[in-house]
Amino acid sequence: MKTKAWIGWAAAALAVQLAALGWLVACHERVVQKGEEVRIPCGAFDPSEPLRGRYLNVRAELECRDIESDTPLDEMDREARRRLCRKLVAKLEPAGDGTATHRVARLAMHPDGDGLWVKPPHGYLGSDDQGWVARVAFPGKLFMDERLAPQADRLFAGRGEETEAVAVYRAWKGKIVIADVELDGVSIRELARRARDEASGGDPEREEAATAGEEG
Repeated sequence: MKTKAWIGWAAAALAVQLAALGWLVACHERVVQKGEEVRIPCGAFDPSEPLRGRYLNVRAELECRDIESDTPLDEMDREARRRLCRKLVAKLEPAGDGTATHRVARLAMHPDGDGLWVKPPHGYLGSDDQGWVARVAFPGKLFMDERLAPQADRLFAGRGEETEAVAVYRAWKGKIVIADVELDGVSIRELARRARDEASGGDPEREEAATAGEEG
């Protein structure tokens, strides 16, 4: 009886995890379909996670000096500044530098006007000779087909210094999700697919062997 009960609890727990994962995927896809495009320069590397497939892990961060706070930042201790960062929302707008990327124009406690406002997952405050500056980090995990992820990782690691790497996001109703990563305007998924096909010569067995070798 105890074994049956344990199996029942384990099955129920797994069902809850799968339902939660399905809900997250559905929410992500809704933002991708309905959201406005946002482009942010990035760097990346590729870890894997249990039950989450393979990801290209992207670092996409922007700085902002226009920071709303009820208390002057100089009068706040480190913990108070951390709490403030967790509350701030970011106003995004075109960078206006000819790159078609975006910048954080303002950080506020609540959206305080028109424009594209999102809640970034992470951020921290620091100071320099110009005053206080916030560094805002955006979502960083791009789902990849596990057969393409090793190629994507190699492409990113081997990209030249002049290669433009951009994380492509979709933003909708305060949410922002990553939809793609581009190298010089071409999707990393497409580049990885081309590299895989070139390495395998269109032979499925060679493709499988090449992927297994890269992952090993």
